[in-house]
Amino acid sequence: MDTTLQGRTALITGGGSGIGRGTGLALADRGAAVAVLGRSLTQCERTADEIEKRGGAAIAVRCDVREPHDIQRGIAAVTDAWGRLDIVVHAAQSFNYGAIRKLCAADLDESWRTGPMAAFLLMQAALPALRSSKGLIVNVASGVGITAPPAMAAYAMAKEAMRALTRVAAVEWGPYGIRAVVLCPFAATPGLDNFENELGLSRDSDLIPSIPLRRLGDPEKDVGRVVAFLASDDASYITGTTLMVDGGYTYLR
Repeated sequence: MDTTLQGRTALITGGGSGIGRGTGLALADRGAAVAVLGRSLTQCERTADEIEKRGGAAIAVRCDVREPHDIQRGIAAVTDAWGRLDIVVHAAQSFNYGAIRKLCAADLDESWRTGPMAAFLLMQAALPALRSSKGLIVNVASGVGITAPPAMAAYAMAKEAMRALTRVAAVEWGPYGIRAVVLCPFAATPGLDNFENELGLSRDSDLIPSIPLRRLGDPEKDVGRVVAFLASDDASYITGTTLMVDGGYTYLR
């Protein structure tokens, strides 16, 4: 096991699958203790078991990020278990698809509550612990907020709000030594499966040909390891920015 992050702790929402799971595995492989949070305790326990089988330390906590009490409880679980909190990754997000004319207010509300509002509540609740550790916040957004594809209004709005929130946090909390970064990944996840099913698209014919590297990212190897780098001392001067971890799919300027 790499010990780059030995002695540090991480909290990851949406940690039961997809980007959250991959990030948890990558952070643990570098020595961090990981709290895996998500609505499905069974899935979170599965990720935690994977981490422990690799020789890492992990706990699973049921957390609905729409509920402030659950968020507070998740943070308390980390500090109770390990006495500190160094890394907060918000990877949870509902997927609400549909043309603007067909969306309802509930669709937008769900995207908002699980995305930027949850990130806001999580960051606010974690602030005291992150001030002590001079920690890192990583919020997972998406290139769809930049490319604006059809049927993605609710999701794109939520993810762009996440980017704005993170940039402001980097400015406000930089004097405390806290860094805040956005990742926009493009990886093989259950969310992408849902996207294909909902919109009738094919990753092989509709998505992969548009990626310069001609493949989807791996949640652990291609995305999680980027988070592990950001959490390391080698990235201590990176904050307030958006990193496109998508094989070149989206051009950000």
